[in-house]
Amino acid sequence: MTDLLDRTVAAALAKFRPPPRLPLSQWIERHLRLPEGLVAKPGPIRLWPFQREIADAITDPEIERVTVKKCVRVGYTTLLTGATASYVANEPAPILTLLPTEDDCRNYIVSDLEPIFDASPTVAGILATAADETGRNTIRHRRFPGGSLKIVAARSPRNLRAHTVRILLIDEEDAMEVTNEGDALDLAIKRTLSFPNRKIIRGSTPTDADTSTICREYEASDQRVREFRCVECKEFAHCETFFNQHDRWIDGITPWIHGKPAQGNLTFGVCGTYRGEPDFDSVLSMTTLAPPQVKLTNAAGPDDPMTTVEPFFLKGGRFYTYFTSTPAAYIHAVPTR
Repeated sequence: MTDLLDRTVAAALAKFRPPPRLPLSQWIERHLRLPEGLVAKPGPIRLWPFQREIADAITDPEIERVTVKKCVRVGYTTLLTGATASYVANEPAPILTLLPTEDDCRNYIVSDLEPIFDASPTVAGILATAADETGRNTIRHRRFPGGSLKIVAARSPRNLRAHTVRILLIDEEDAMEVTNEGDALDLAIKRTLSFPNRKIIRGSTPTDADTSTICREYEASDQRVREFRCVECKEFAHCETFFNQHDRWIDGITPWIHGKPAQGNLTFGVCGTYRGEPDFDSVLSMTTLAPPQVKLTNAAGPDDPMTTVEPFFLKGGRFYTYFTSTPAAYIHAVPTR
């Protein structure tokens, strides 16, 4: 009888045990689902390796700011939705999502946020659109137990007034314009000052190197990049994945080198991608140059110095990777225009 009572009490107390704290990447893959009609392959979300590292940084309590300088179509918006869901379910707080325009806000809610929440049992129904007892819920302002979520367009900075948040999520900030009402980015960040444990997540595809805020923030960070080993020279390679829209032949590549050493070859080229990462088994073009052959980008005036290569074909609608690899001290800059 005593053993049965002990087991019963232990089972009852176990119900009050809080769930284990998981890195955001594990939590997303365990609890979130992509609905039918949103993606080609609905079901549990499966992150690529580079996405896991970004996700885990977002919820790392030792990190206050995460800056993501990215290309298009890398799943950043889905990571923001996953971070929102995690905070709503595990660490309720005032959350603000800042997007460039009103249309962007509506499209994000209808096409990403609501479908993923509705398809995921862990968070389904938490962000209900029906007004609560205060009558304050709207499509872009949701209240939930312990916190709230507000989605604001940068073109309406006045909507940031009298609003305090702990979690700030920003998408495509380089598309945001400063209006007569002020700088929405600056105003949004100031809304987090009341919280010592605030979190500021900024991400964007750069538009112009001279005016880009995401480039400036990235330069002020620890500038982490994901590197891969080249299958030919075994050196670490710097890779940039890009989406090719149309069928086209390529007969020249610009290495984007701003400084070069006296010795040490530079290898660069284009390869395919597999499951979101460079596929060095499908190299389409690869060229190795000695330092005297490498043209500096900033020495060519308005036109970038292009290196002629054997023509190769890129299919439209596919991702490819541009890579550079060298054991020497070349200064490489990724194009942002």
